[in-house]
Amino acid sequence: MNVIDGKLRRAGASAVVETQDGTRWPVLREPAAGEGLDVNYGVRPEHLAVVECGSAGSVPGEVVVVEPTGPETEVLVRSGTSHISVISHGRASITPGDQIALRVAPGSVHLFDQKSGSRIPDRRECG
Repeated sequence: MNVIDGKLRRAGASAVVETQDGTRWPVLREPAAGEGLDVNYGVRPEHLAVVECGSAGSVPGEVVVVEPTGPETEVLVRSGTSHISVISHGRASITPGDQIALRVAPGSVHLFDQKSGSRIPDRRECG
């Protein structure tokens, strides 16, 4: 799992996790936690998709490594100061140095309180 440190921020009706370098990762749900909480943002490599730069709701990055592994391609992406692993189905037509963006699959983000390590539930789970 990719784990990214940041602060929980509200962005209108939704939430994002903002890293120290200002990169904003979409949460895609309503976490039961307050603004400014230090969190770990977790997302599995298979729940990220490489998309065109500027795509709505995406996070910008630069391709560092492309590793074809048969039916899948593993891609290492630098986004701000974070290195993110992505697993793409099929052959990826990207090369190191390419500027791309990452889209997070809905429902795939896991948030954890940095201090306690506890999972942060969605507000709907809290009743």
